[in-house]
Amino acid sequence: MEGDDMIGYGVWTPTPAEEKAKGATRIFAYYSWLNTWIGLRRSTIELAVVEELAVMRGAKTARVLAHFEAAALIACKRHGLIVVRVKAADARHQLLGLPITATKEEAHAVVKQNYPQLKLPRKGGADVADAFVMAKAGLTVLGS
Repeated sequence: MEGDDMIGYGVWTPTPAEEKAKGATRIFAYYSWLNTWIGLRRSTIELAVVEELAVMRGAKTARVLAHFEAAALIACKRHGLIVVRVKAADARHQLLGLPITATKEEAHAVVKQNYPQLKLPRKGGADVADAFVMAKAGLTVLGS
């Protein structure tokens, strides 16, 4: 981030083999990708904002998401980044003024309207908009 400009972002797209993998194998594939992604950009990254788990689903889903969150935290700290954890709902509320119950898609619409300079992709645009909101909120948390 530089001001309201998002300099870059990464989206993990599992290979077909990683897509079929279970448990630790899939988490390690994600960790390996993120570790490499950060390593290639380390000179331009100071801060990582990791989404804090806030799931209102079953225990199994919460465990899986917690494992991926932990992998992200470990990869970021391995590279010496400052890490801020933020809940997506809190970030959407804080930055966009949306209710805590707002969806990623609702936030996407507001981001497109309020930040027209962002070049959001057609596919995955809501995810990138959410990453932008999380990054901005993380900077706010760090500054407070």
